[in-house]
Amino acid sequence: MPDRDAVSWTAMIDAYVQAARFREALEMFHEMQYSNVRADEFTMVSVITACAQLGALEMGEWARIYMSRHRIKMDVFVGNELIDMYSKCGTVERALDIFKEMRIRDKFTWTAIILGLAVNGYGEEAIDMFHGMIKVLEAPDEVTFIGVLTACTHAGLVDKGQELFLCMTETYKITPNLVHYGCMIDLLGRTGKLTEALETIGQMPMTPNSTIWGGDPAGSL
Repeated sequence: MPDRDAVSWTAMIDAYVQAARFREALEMFHEMQYSNVRADEFTMVSVITACAQLGALEMGEWARIYMSRHRIKMDVFVGNELIDMYSKCGTVERALDIFKEMRIRDKFTWTAIILGLAVNGYGEEAIDMFHGMIKVLEAPDEVTFIGVLTACTHAGLVDKGQELFLCMTETYKITPNLVHYGCMIDLLGRTGKLTEALETIGQMPMTPNSTIWGGDPAGSL
């Protein structure tokens, strides 16, 4: 393929991302620049995803500068990936800045910021964000609930966690999976409610795995 355009380069970069070959995705992006082919927002989604998975904050910041210089718009997909990247790199303030800048937000935007806050220890803020999501009529999904249950774990909010677990099953009709149960058991265990944790394990409709018996459920995301 002697004459590659932005679509061709983006397809190759994304293929590496989908194969979890993130360093090679970024190397391909560098080759794209050397070939004087300008990236677009679709390219940047893949590039920022690779940065997020590698925890490559410096490269991610460069990607934002590149977007600004080339007037690539930050659509909802780019914004969501930026929130995820900054969260994974521990720079929650920047993730919040991106969230506030976004004129259009979808369910994945809210879920990304809730998860980002939760896994970085901002439990109360994540729960507040969850309630904000509900107010704008964005229906949470199973990943959103992993985020907000993780937030309850970090904040030690047993009653709130149990309330949200019930809300997930009864209000939103979401069937809990292993990660949801893992969050609840982790929450109960951390707050000294070992009997309730064991009872919850006994009530699970699936066989407990290593996540249930001693892992960090949110760490599997």
